[in-house]
Amino acid sequence: QSNNDFDLKRQWTKNIAAFYNYYASAFFNNYNTLILVGSYDDAENLSKELSKVIDPDRIFYEQRDESLSVLVNKYSQKALKTRGNIFIGTLTSYTGINFYGDLCHSIIMTKLPFAPFSKLEVSRYKDAAGISFRDSYEREMILTFRQGLGRANRSETDKTALFILDKKALDKKRRNILKGFLEEMGVEYSFEEQFIKPVGDYKKELVA
Repeated sequence: QSNNDFDLKRQWTKNIAAFYNYYASAFFNNYNTLILVGSYDDAENLSKELSKVIDPDRIFYEQRDESLSVLVNKYSQKALKTRGNIFIGTLTSYTGINFYGDLCHSIIMTKLPFAPFSKLEVSRYKDAAGISFRDSYEREMILTFRQGLGRANRSETDKTALFILDKKALDKKRRNILKGFLEEMGVEYSFEEQFIKPVGDYKKELVA
């Protein structure tokens, strides 16, 4: 990994933490939040960055060497008693957890859940009759996206605010697909490109 890649990743982590902190008093402190990231390293780095401005006891993040069920249990015990807690999950958490009621009222997707792929997988997609690699890849992302939203919507009474911090969601074709899915689920939504600067030169595209 080059120094440039490292700097971009570090800035990305700071951006996510700054976004949360900027809206903490007005929103996030009143609810328990699920933050979905792409890897264990992202989860650990974001936890460290958030710990600079938030009580570390409120942060639970997925790790390679810890059982997901054990972590979920620790978080749930805390979230049932207090608000303002954070669970940071990787792609595993898109299907591996269920947060009912007050356990989670807000989800932050730091990026759309496109899965890593290999050359072999690209060939497999290309060989699929009548389905292009792009269409298949997008379809799998939408399925994972739907599963992620469902982590905190486990009953008809559950209500969740979803924030997507990925400008790829503003792609016209992809946005229409997401809109169709959200409408199908009866979810109220607004796709807006906003620029906010809560700290220094922080600048982040926000889709809410």
